[in-house]
Amino acid sequence: MNGVDLRDRSRGMMLGLAIGDALGSPAEFLSLGQIKERYGPNGVSDYVKDKAMFTDDTQMSIAVAEALLEAGRLPITGLMDAVTRKFVEWHDSPDNFRAPGIATMQACRRMKEGTSWMLSGDKQSKGCGSVMRSAPVGFYYRDALPRLKDAAHVIGICTHKNPTADAACQGTAFAAALAIDGTPPAQWPGRIMAFTKGLSEEFTATIHRVESAAAMADEEKAVSFIGRFFHGWTADEVLGIALYSVMRHPEDFSACVLRSINNSGDSDSIGCVAGALQGARLGVAAIPGKWVQGIERRGDLEALADRLAAGAPPVTQTAL
Repeated sequence: MNGVDLRDRSRGMMLGLAIGDALGSPAEFLSLGQIKERYGPNGVSDYVKDKAMFTDDTQMSIAVAEALLEAGRLPITGLMDAVTRKFVEWHDSPDNFRAPGIATMQACRRMKEGTSWMLSGDKQSKGCGSVMRSAPVGFYYRDALPRLKDAAHVIGICTHKNPTADAACQGTAFAAALAIDGTPPAQWPGRIMAFTKGLSEEFTATIHRVESAAAMADEEKAVSFIGRFFHGWTADEVLGIALYSVMRHPEDFSACVLRSINNSGDSDSIGCVAGALQGARLGVAAIPGKWVQGIERRGDLEALADRLAAGAPPVTQTAL
């Protein structure tokens, strides 16, 4: 990673995830056909009505980043003490009105009531409420992969315990580390499957389908293939669509994010993940200036990104 401007990559990640989230928000809950009917044949292509408000996806990513900075080199138990506090603060915040997921809210309520983070998560849920907040984990622990794996696991399972969601959280965090490291996106599926080996056959099958779609020369056929297998709600499918979008448009932030959000399903979460990964890869300069200037709380996001870049320490693996 010699020569990488971590401040630029961190800003790219935090701004990118918020921008992808805000762009995708108007398309959430709509099918691809409904998106095109409402916003034109190309779907959503800019902030709708100049509204650049992000959702709970960015709010929770901020909470994770703040917890990482607060915990620093503490053992996993110390990290999860910080995560629990930040999640409960978010749960109780008057700003928590941006369509938060049911599984996440229920888990945060349990933690508020005193349930351990080890028991608070929904064992059945594999929704995307955990995967969309995982990229900061990959940035923070990019040089300590055992710690990255542990942290992505525990931060995910405190709300979503399904093995497929767990694999997707670890895969997303690892993808963020690959983005910072400069690994070509074409290599990401194989690397992600190796990193998450044995966690979930369903997740592995999803990543294999991403490889198949990305290998198709005809993008229209690839999008049709994605639409056939990916409904865009579960954690593995949200990462899958985001990963496909990065692989299809590896050097173009705009094309990548717009490809990601113009899909059926949880468009803001897909955009959040795609924006985080592509922003971490390409840096702030790759993001259109009008999107950067328009996103809400831009200054706060940049300041947090700078703290992440300055404060991400090399760590040693610690036991649960």
